[in-house]
Amino acid sequence: MEILNLEFLRRVNFVEKIQDEQQDKNSNSADIIHHCQYRGAVNGKIIFTNYRLIFAGDSNGFSTLFIASVPYNTINKVSKSPHRTTNTKNLLNSSEQSPLVVEIECKDFRTLKFDFKDDNGDKSKFHNNVSQRAFGNIERLFCYTKSSQPSDNWFIYDVHKEFDRQTKNLQSKGEWIVTEENKDFGLCDTYPKYLVVPKMDKEKVNLQKVASYRSRNRLPVATWIHPTNGAAITRCSQPLVGVTERRCGDDYLFLKKIRDLRVPEANKLLIYDCRPKVNAQGVFFDILFIL
Repeated sequence: MEILNLEFLRRVNFVEKIQDEQQDKNSNSADIIHHCQYRGAVNGKIIFTNYRLIFAGDSNGFSTLFIASVPYNTINKVSKSPHRTTNTKNLLNSSEQSPLVVEIECKDFRTLKFDFKDDNGDKSKFHNNVSQRAFGNIERLFCYTKSSQPSDNWFIYDVHKEFDRQTKNLQSKGEWIVTEENKDFGLCDTYPKYLVVPKMDKEKVNLQKVASYRSRNRLPVATWIHPTNGAAITRCSQPLVGVTERRCGDDYLFLKKIRDLRVPEANKLLIYDCRPKVNAQGVFFDILFIL
C-alpha cells in the first residue's frame, strides 16, 4: 500500500481504519475489495472520518492510487445484495448463488460495492458502521466538533450594522429606516424580523395594507442601497390585482417613495418580474400603468 496523502477539511478527523497492516489480522482488518465498474476488483482499505468514507485502493499497475470518497450525507441507501457479473457462464448457471456484497447507493448516482477476502463477520460490521454514520446521530459529523478557539473568520450578521455601513455616506439624502414592525412575524411570516423600508409617515402609508396587497404579504423591502446616490434594489412578490383590477393607494405611494429616494430623482421605477411570462404579463403592464 502506498502512503496516503489526503487533504482534509478543517476539523475532519480520522475515526477508524478497518484494514491496517499494524492491526491484528484476526480483528476486522480483512482485505477489502471494491468492485469498480471501470477497473474491476480493486484491493484496498477503508478509512472512516467524521465527514466521509474513503476507499484507498492499490494502484494495480496504474500510476496513481484509486481513491473513492463518499461524504456521509450523500449516501442514500446501504444494503447487502448479490454481486452480479457480466460473465455469461455465471448468468446461465442459476444454481450458483452470487456472493453478497455491501452496496452503497449515493444521491449523486454512484454505486459502490465492497466485499471481504476473509469474511469473519466483517461484512456485517462494515454494513452497520456505514449505516450508523450515514443515518445515525448527525452530531458525530465534523461540523459539530467543539473547538475551544473560536475562528476569527466568522461573525454574527447584524442588520443594523449592515444598514449603517450601506447608508453612512448618504447623510440627509438617505431616508431609509430599519423597521421592527415584523419582529413578531405578524407583517410577513416569510421575511426576517427587521426590514429596511423608506421612511414614511404612518398616517400616509400603512405597511400592513402594503403587505396585504402582495402575495404572501411580501411587501417591497430593500436588499441593497447604493452608497452615494441612494438607489436601491428591493424585493417583493406580485401584487394581487386580480380580475377586478384591484388598486392600493398605500402600495402606490410606497413604490413612488422608493423611486424618489434616488438622488437625483429618477423618472421611472424599473421592475423585473421573475415569473413565467404567461403569469406575469398582465400584472407587469398594470404596474407600469400605475407608475
